[in-house]
Formats: sequence, C-alpha cells, structure tokens
Amino acid sequence: MKTSNRFAALALLVAATAAHAGAYDTPPLGPFPDTAPTIPLRDFAAGHLGVIDSSFQRAYLVAAWRAIGGKPLSDVQAKQLSLALGEDGSVNVVDRDMVLIWDGALKRFGGSAYDKYDTYIIGQRDSSLVVAMQGYTTNVVYDNCTADGIRTAVATLTQRATAYGDADHDRWVAEWVRGQQAVFRNCSIGKEALAPAPANAPEWFRRDRAYQAASALFYLGHFEEARAAFAAIATDAGSPWAGLAPYMMARCDLRQASLSPDGPARTQSFARAEAGFRAVAAGASPQRASAQGLLRRIAIERDRSAALRRLERVVGEGSLGANATADFGDFLSLARPPVWERIGDQPARPAPNGLAAARDGGLVDWLAAMAQSGFAVPEVDRYSYYFSKPLPDEDRTRACGPLSATGAHRDAWMIVCYLSAGTSAGVPASVRAAAAKIPDDAPAWATLTYLELSLRMRERAAAATPMSREGSEALRMRFDAALAKGDAVFGGDGINAMRVLRAPVSASTLDLATASRLRRIDDPGRYPWHDDIGRAITNEVQDSAIGVTLLSTSVDVRQLAALADNAAAPMDVRASALRAAWARAAMLRQDAVVASLTPALLALDTHGAVGIHAYADATDPVERQFALVHLLRGRVGPVYGSGWGCQFPQHRESLPWLDDAQLSAAHAEFDAFSKLPTFNTYYGEAVLALAKEKPTDPRLPSELAAVVASTRMSCQGETPISKAAFTALHRLFPKSPEAKRTKYFF
Repeated sequence: MKTSNRFAALALLVAATAAHAGAYDTPPLGPFPDTAPTIPLRDFAAGHLGVIDSSFQRAYLVAAWRAIGGKPLSDVQAKQLSLALGEDGSVNVVDRDMVLIWDGALKRFGGSAYDKYDTYIIGQRDSSLVVAMQGYTTNVVYDNCTADGIRTAVATLTQRATAYGDADHDRWVAEWVRGQQAVFRNCSIGKEALAPAPANAPEWFRRDRAYQAASALFYLGHFEEARAAFAAIATDAGSPWAGLAPYMMARCDLRQASLSPDGPARTQSFARAEAGFRAVAAGASPQRASAQGLLRRIAIERDRSAALRRLERVVGEGSLGANATADFGDFLSLARPPVWERIGDQPARPAPNGLAAARDGGLVDWLAAMAQSGFAVPEVDRYSYYFSKPLPDEDRTRACGPLSATGAHRDAWMIVCYLSAGTSAGVPASVRAAAAKIPDDAPAWATLTYLELSLRMRERAAAATPMSREGSEALRMRFDAALAKGDAVFGGDGINAMRVLRAPVSASTLDLATASRLRRIDDPGRYPWHDDIGRAITNEVQDSAIGVTLLSTSVDVRQLAALADNAAAPMDVRASALRAAWARAAMLRQDAVVASLTPALLALDTHGAVGIHAYADATDPVERQFALVHLLRGRVGPVYGSGWGCQFPQHRESLPWLDDAQLSAAHAEFDAFSKLPTFNTYYGEAVLALAKEKPTDPRLPSELAAVVASTRMSCQGETPISKAAFTALHRLFPKSPEAKRTKYFF
C-alpha cells in the first residue's frame, strides 16, 4: 500500500521561486484526512462547529478542540490556519492548472520538439525507503516536483525563445525543450540522466543544460550525484544558476537525509544540510526565506517528539502569534494517524517513526482517540485510510470516565465516548446525563445532541419489539426541537444528518417524504453518513435515499399513490411518489392501480409518453414486459432506495403511523420484490424473452449489446445473463456493428 500527503509541513517547505527542482524535502508519514464541513473555516474556528465527525481534517479538529475548550481562534488565527492548509492556493504542488500552464508554453514555443503526449507532470515519486506503519510496511511516496519548478521552467523557456527564437527556428531551444520534458518525467517515473551539452553548443545552452542535468538527477533521487553537479554550477560565475546552486546542494543533503533510515549517514546528511542552509540564510540570496524555513524543519526532524510536545502546547492551548501559520503546519505534519496508532498493549503508544502519544488528555491524545472512533462510519469503511484500529477498552474507559467528567475539554472527550461506543450500553448514564445539561449555545451541543439521538435510534432499532407510537412521538419531538435551531447551530451537513436520522420516527407518509429531504450540498461526500443518504445532491433539496427507501420498503403501493394525490405535499414529492407507485404497481401486475395512475403519469412525464403508451397498449406479455423494463431503465421508479441495483434492502421498517393492515400489505410487497433478481438480470431476461419470441426484431442488436454491457462487470451472479445475451447477439446478428463491438461477455 502506498500513502501520500501533499499537506506535509506546508509552512516550512517553501521552495525557491527560481528553482527548477523544488519539493517537500521529507516524505509523508501516512494518510491525511481531507474531509471538512460545509461551515466556512472562519465560522467553524470561532465555535460554530455544527456536527463534527472523526473523519474531519486534523486542522478542523484542532479548531474544534480550541473552541470546545474555550479558546476559539480569532479571525486572524483562522486565516493563519487556512494558510497552513493552503486554502488560499499557496500549496506548492503540481496540479492540473500548473500542467496546463506548462503545456501552453510548449504549444507556444516548443514547435516540432513539443510532444503533446509528454506534457502531463505527476509531482510524486516512490522512494526506496520502506517504513513500518500501522502494522505493515509501505513504500514512501513523496512530493518531488513543485509548482514553482514549473513556473521557473515556463519563465526560462519564454526568455530563451524570445532571445533566440522558438524551437522551430533554433535547434538549441528545441534541445532545451526536449531536455526539460525529460527532467519533468523524472518527477514521477522517469529514469533519465541528461547527457552534457555538446562542445559546439552555445554558452547559454551549456549552462542551462548543466542545471537541467543536475535537476534531473535530483528528481531521480541520485542526491550525491546531483549535489556534485550543483557544486560545479556554483563555481561557474557566469552561470545564471550559480547563485541558486548552493541552496540546491543543501536541498540534496536534506532530501538524502529525509529518505534515509536512522543512522550515522542520515545524521551526517542533516548536519551538512544545516550548514548549507545557514550559509544561504546569512546572505542576500533570493532563497534566504526558504532556507530559514528548512532550517526550522531540520530542527524538527532531529527531535520530532520534543517538537510535537512543544507544538501541542502552542497549537492546543497557547495564545498563538505571528508564527501561527508555521506552527499549525508543523503540528499538522506531525499529527497524522499512523503516529498515534496504538500498537498492541504498549501503554506509551509508540509510533513507527519513534513518536509517542501520551495518555494525558491533551490535544494529541484526543486526536489519537478521534482517529479510532466513529460509530457513524459504515462498517465497510471503519478500517479505511481515515481510521486505524478501534479505540481500545482502556482508552474508552478514560474517555467515558475521568476525561468526560471535568476539565475544559470535558465536552470534547464526551464526543469520543459517544463516537467510540459499539452499542448503546457503551455510553455511561453519567455521560448521557452530563451531555443533556450542556447549554445549546455551547460549541459541542449540536454534535452531542446528534450523537445522543443517534444512540436513541440505535436502541430503537435493536429493541425486540417495535417502539410504541408514544415513544416515536417523543423522539420526533426531540428531533424537531433540535432542528428548529437551524443551520446556525447544526450547519448544512448537520441538518441533513439529523433529517436522515429522524426519518423512521416520522408522523406520516407525508411527514417522512418532506421532513427527510436534504439541503443542497455543493460538495457532498465529506461525512461518512453520506454513504447512506446518497452523494448526487445537486438540487436545492433532494429526497434522501433513506427516506425513499423507508417509503418503498415500509408502505404499500396504495400509500404511495395516496401521497402522490396529496395536495399538501410539494410537487416534486408528489411526482416521485407517482413514479414509484406506478412502477411498483406495474411490476406487481396490479393493473387496476396502473390504469388509475397512468393519466397523471402521462401528464407528468410527457417525454416518456411513447413508452408509457407502449406498456399500457401492449397485449402480448413479452412486449409488455419489454416496455416496462425500458421505462424502469429510464427511472420511472425508483422502486427501492435511490435506484434498483444489486439487491433490495434487507431491513423492513415498521413505521409508527401505519396500522396492522397497512403494515401487512407493505411487508407482503416487500417480500415479493425481495425475490426478484438484480435489475440488470431483470432487464436481461426481458430482452432475451423478446429475442426468443421475435428473433428478427430490429431492436434486438442494440438491446442485446446493452444487456452484455450492463451485466459483464456488474453485480455478482449476472455472468449467465451476459453470456446468454452475448450468444444470442452473435447467433442472430453476427454481422451487426453491435456484434463486432461486443467481443466479450466477461
């Protein structure tokens, strides 16, 4: 497994603007969560936390820790934290925009030397260094090339082409272009060492080529050779790169040290890098500021544990000053999940890089606990890159005991207690009672309210008998009272999470259909619970998949039809209910219900009128089923959930407002649907039936090819359908374009 972190020590690793070879000089230690709430960082840092989650970026968790502890960040400090994250665009990484800038320069000046297939630059490279991490070993992947390197290359090419002509008019400019493309290939997978300039090359090219060759060696990871090449450039007083070369020599030493195992050689490389950067920082070099930053990085590398302890005090509890951006960046670089993983039963929690997370109730301890918590996370994701092993019992005892009882950060530890609970019994009554007394203007109130209600809903789901109507009503009232606080307290994502959680205790079909709708989210997917509610949220509101699934699995067709006819419901809700009711009735062969709903469906879906009429007018069962699957593929439904995929939901909810007869009807329909195959199989069977009855039907080539395409790499168990459709296509229409394009069924 490979890991990468482009945010490592952003404040320290500022590459020289004049350098071709600029990069983060130490490898990442592990994954860095990049999720964040919809709440702007400035508001979040001031204490408007909404519902926080264990998967949030460490930067947001640091801000939350301070806010909960009564020391929220000021606007200026929030800006400094934003700069450490690179949210102002200052991250010196190679992204798509930088690649396009380089490509634009090549198009303008590269002429025939420009290879349009060789302009994409990947800024990261594998290291031969193997480190132990979370119980396994991994090859380090580090950020090798930077945006500054591309900017310098663009500026140099522009200068050379302006002075001597573009690549089609000057052979040496063309050679420069080819050489620089080779240099950038070494950013990732290239293995090229550039040959020296020929003897007949002009002086400007010989000096540029010397620098290109040294940079190629640096990117390639041949640091001793690169250092020697830069040293030679430093002695050439006429070279435009002579002033930069000493800085690059020190960069070679630092990169060599960072990518070496502990030992005398690493210590010696650090010492040589420190001496080189001190010399640069003492002069008037344009790289003076960068050298000072890298000296700070060397000091951290030499005693990371001491640096971490100092930064924890400053970032977690301190007053923060002019160096806050650097302090934030350094702390975030050190405080990544693998550093805090618990290894076995060792009490000090030593990390693979030699650091230890003390069990002292401080910020580092809390971040470690948060990284191992999160019952809201689907089980399949619990061991994803956000998370290490679940919080050990001894740490849960601390979180749910003394740390949740007193202290400025009591509320933060109560969040850990809730998040790490495997069952509802995992949160002590004392913690639940304390959480209930937190004022609603406290930063942690929204999170603890959501977590307590989550716990209540888990208890409800685990109960042997359905919750009474009175119990459901009491829970619903608690939800509604909390939701009345609005976005200002919960944030957009928190409101959505609360609405999804509330859905099973809704008061009616209409209430469920409307109250569980989601607010618009521009960038969905930050919260783990989005796995449950669907990520394609593009309208102002959208039916949550939870709400639609509950409606589809827990009410019958007649209840859906009644919702579609309810004038009190929003029009989009009525439209969704109408489509679902019609589709389900058609699949269940409830012809009378289909007939009653068809006029309204035709008025709603004028673009689908041909298909609806084809189904309604068909007398042949095969044609009728073929028309139906086409309508279903066009999403006349949905029938269940956010769409009908590989399987139907496995859980039937007993909604509190339904009587026994309505529940019985809903469960009977659910049982009938649960016996159906996957949708692709359902579709394929209809097409194969048509092929058997009407083997010359002109619709078949495209339909059979579509069946093969939809089943060959889809749900488990669909290969027989794919093979049958493939065989029918090639037997019935062997010379068709569809058959020629469809070469495999697997």
